[in-house]
Amino acid sequence: MSQLLVVLNDKELSKILQGKISSKYGVEVIVKPSSADAISILQILPDMELILCNDVIGKDPVAQKLGDWLIANKEDLSKEIDLVILGEKTTNYPKAIAIGENPTYQKIIDYIGFLLGKEERNILVEEEAMERERIEKERADRERELRLQAEAEERERFEKEIAEQHRKAREEAEKVRLEREKEEKKRAIEERIQRGKARQEKLEQEKLEKEKADKERLEKEKIEKEKIEAEKNEKERLAKEKVEKEKLEKEKAEKERLEKERLLKEIADKERLEKELLLKEKEMLLKEKERLEKEKEQLAKEKERLEKERIREQEARERIERGKERIAKVAREKAEKDRLEKERFEQEKAEKEREQLENEKRKEIEARAKIEKSKEQIAMIAKERAEAGKKQAKLAEAEHEENENEKTTVFKLPGLQKPQGAIAADIKATTVEYHSISIIYFMNLAETTLDFSAYARIKKSDGFEYIKKFQPDMKLSAKDLERVLVRCGKELYINSEEASKANAFLNNLFLERFKNPNLSFPERMKLNSDSFEILLEVFKNSSFDKYNIEIIKVLVKSIDILMNTESGINDFRLSIKNNKLTYGYTHLHLTCFIFLQIYDKFLWSKEHTKNKIIYLSLFHDLCLKSDRLIKIHHRYFAESSNLSEDEKNLIFSHADSAATILENIIKAPKELTNFVREHHGIKSGKGFSESLSITASPVCMAFVAIEDFVTRYLVCLEKNDNSDQKQLGAISLVEVFDELKIKYNKLTYVEVVQQIQSYFTHL
Repeated sequence: MSQLLVVLNDKELSKILQGKISSKYGVEVIVKPSSADAISILQILPDMELILCNDVIGKDPVAQKLGDWLIANKEDLSKEIDLVILGEKTTNYPKAIAIGENPTYQKIIDYIGFLLGKEERNILVEEEAMERERIEKERADRERELRLQAEAEERERFEKEIAEQHRKAREEAEKVRLEREKEEKKRAIEERIQRGKARQEKLEQEKLEKEKADKERLEKEKIEKEKIEAEKNEKERLAKEKVEKEKLEKEKAEKERLEKERLLKEIADKERLEKELLLKEKEMLLKEKERLEKEKEQLAKEKERLEKERIREQEARERIERGKERIAKVAREKAEKDRLEKERFEQEKAEKEREQLENEKRKEIEARAKIEKSKEQIAMIAKERAEAGKKQAKLAEAEHEENENEKTTVFKLPGLQKPQGAIAADIKATTVEYHSISIIYFMNLAETTLDFSAYARIKKSDGFEYIKKFQPDMKLSAKDLERVLVRCGKELYINSEEASKANAFLNNLFLERFKNPNLSFPERMKLNSDSFEILLEVFKNSSFDKYNIEIIKVLVKSIDILMNTESGINDFRLSIKNNKLTYGYTHLHLTCFIFLQIYDKFLWSKEHTKNKIIYLSLFHDLCLKSDRLIKIHHRYFAESSNLSEDEKNLIFSHADSAATILENIIKAPKELTNFVREHHGIKSGKGFSESLSITASPVCMAFVAIEDFVTRYLVCLEKNDNSDQKQLGAISLVEVFDELKIKYNKLTYVEVVQQIQSYFTHL
């Protein structure tokens, strides 16, 4: 029997190890308290297999003494003894190894088993490999963060350049406007002075003509009177004539004096007004000169600052280039590694396919042998299927009658491919298969009892291992669910035998959440977002069933409820600030809301088309199959270099794919499927238009412009992080609308941008 010597300061650990190692590996374990006792037993039993000891016990350097003794007595020993040290290695003995200060007793036992040849796994080597993997992962994470930071800095620099160009353009326009206003004011003053002079001369002329006419009239009357009374009152006439003449002379002198005073006063007032105008003009010119001097100083300072920024940006670009070179090198190495891995995988796949073909041939031979024996059984099955078909037809007819009341769509189960990686009621296999299900189904559940088993998946070298987390008929509290979900990532797994039962149970529970009549705006937003995430998974796996159809129906109704709230924008901002919602649902919700707010403003709007906007908003991006691609595809031309070929193909054809699926699962009007297919301005639904489409319908033109605005608006919300204000940073919105007006300058696009701006101006 092999022998093992233990010299530890922990007596309890020594007893545990003595019992467990003896029972597990069938070796004799001898326990000693000190190095002296250990050396004594080694002198008696020199054929010891292994020694386990502390580096130091009290003041006794156990490991060093034992190592020195083993080196000194090497020739007397029949073989080299392994020396395992708890703590630091303090000896030059070649077969000594330290396994840490406080390892678990299980680790000690496993490693001793490996040294004795009883265990295949070297726990120390595995721990070192895990540590290296952790360090490599941290390094990769740091490199990814640096790359993302560099990209963010580049985007910020570009946005600053655009903002600076806009500011300079506005300043230049303001300067031109002030110069024009100054010239117009000066010209207006000169025109007013000229009109005043002309008016004064006209009044003078009219007055003189009136006086002349009055004088002639008086003379005529006087002559007539004199003729009548000439003979009778010659003497009186002469006397009166003398008095009248004196009176006229006095009146004339008085009039001339008053006229002279009036003219002098008008001339003085005119000179005073001209002086005041000149003084004001002079003051304005001085102020303008001072303002221009200040602007000149500011421009000089700005120029100096821009030069410094340019230098910093140049340095940053150089750093980015160096980083890109490093990243490119890593990418090339990774590509080469992936290529080799792919070749290996293809070779293994070919081998498996050959084996599968051979198995299929063998099965085909066996099946042909059984055909003659199973004719009666097949006939019975055909009869049962015919009866089931009749029942299904009756159910379909009833469902069709029920759905005829739908305004826009009638849902049906499609004849698509069987689900891959999702729950399906009709999956059966001879071996146990596991299918993923989103943990969204389990979230927000109160105390409940499941009638099926749920598993977590762990990666193994040869595949996956499934560990049961929930037992059937186990009563679970909300805390139990939360604890398990935190550890399981985004998915749990259910075996194929219980898939149908689990599908019915979880979907019914999820649909029950929509029946709460007291849902607040944020709660309904979160529920809608969860539903959208489930539908993304459904579209990803083409796993449509009757429960998915029900989720689509209740989700459409729930979105419609939120569209009719009075404070839609304010509630929306609070919801996305306080809840973690999917980007896809956030984007579609705001797009739909803005479209419905401005829809009635257009001459081309039709009431029967209005109820299709919710369906268009919900379905148009579901075939992108992930929240990440929904966000990226709005910046496709800028982000395409960071996408794989499969992702590019998915984005390129997602509009056509969504319309095709709509045609399969919904008896939808042709108008709706056309809207979904053309929502990026392309009739075929494949690709992105590089210019504004003028052949698209007005609804699609409006949808393109509104989607673009919503994308920019959500970026502004992220930057401002101030969604409690009634208006989102006015400057940011002004810049957004300026850019949209430049981009959308044709037909319906122009009207839509104007209506969006009008709506946000009057919030």
